[in-house]
Amino acid sequence: MKEEKKSKFRCIDLYSGMGGWALGLKMAGINVVSSYEIWEPAASTQKLNLGGNVNQVDIRNLNFSDLPKNINLVVGSPPCTQFSLANRGGKGNISEGMKDIYKFLEIVEFISPKYWLMENVPRVAKILEKAVASGGELQRFREIIDDIHIVDCSDYGLPQRRKRMLAGSFPFQNLEKLSKYSEKKNLKDVISSLSGNKIKDPNYAFSIDKKDLYDHDFEDYLSPEEFRLNKESKTYHRVYNLMTFPEPYDKPSRTIAATESRVVRESLIINDDSGYRRLSNRERATLQGFPITYQFNANSYSARQKMIGNAIPPLLTYYIGCAINNWGEKK
Repeated sequence: MKEEKKSKFRCIDLYSGMGGWALGLKMAGINVVSSYEIWEPAASTQKLNLGGNVNQVDIRNLNFSDLPKNINLVVGSPPCTQFSLANRGGKGNISEGMKDIYKFLEIVEFISPKYWLMENVPRVAKILEKAVASGGELQRFREIIDDIHIVDCSDYGLPQRRKRMLAGSFPFQNLEKLSKYSEKKNLKDVISSLSGNKIKDPNYAFSIDKKDLYDHDFEDYLSPEEFRLNKESKTYHRVYNLMTFPEPYDKPSRTIAATESRVVRESLIINDDSGYRRLSNRERATLQGFPITYQFNANSYSARQKMIGNAIPPLLTYYIGCAINNWGEKK
């Protein structure tokens, strides 16, 4: 994917995570002036890979006077954990999560950019619609929210079925047009690309030697009891929808989660002909659309897993950047 000509947009990235917004927007030629993230491993990972001005800060306490000037694009992903159906049996802590959304909208209101965009889990769409209605806790911001949409990242070249809410004010119709130009990929594209002595990135046009590939270590294969529990939780569940087990290679993967154990319904299990196993962190990151050279600056396996699962895919943000630049049709 080649970087296009530079655009006229100067952007700040709130709740930036490990760099999913910044990477995609930079590929679209947008100048990400500053990024803000409270979690040190994620902030340092973005800095390590992308450079730039990455601020490790609690955005809830961010002073408007500290924001850069002449910003005409604001993007970000307030923490989705409190809204996730996987958190606390689907209950989460919505009132806590709304504090970050409120702060995000306060910053948008203060800057008054030409365009802005907030990403979160699909559940937030209805929560947001209710909150900005008359009498809602976000009623103050109802005039600045023009669009609330649900998109599937697999429509934009991601080898993962990952539905996300996009809310804000931006040319969504351009984003819809761009989906027809993306190359559709599946789980097999990722698994096969990371094998062999020459590792080819399935999302980007480059290769590296196997010795230069990191975070592609496999755990032990599932024991017979772990296999039974995983299969049962996915294919015989009495309450939730049934899942295919193991993961089919000929389709985009299911959504990558931030936390996942060896025996849990949300875990992605594949059969690589030697046995049944979970994905490596490199496989997860590639399914999220990060380049195979992207490094994770965290001390533990679980921290790497968390930052990968929480990230917004840079393939999606690249197309968002192209849509904002009005590159909705090929010339």
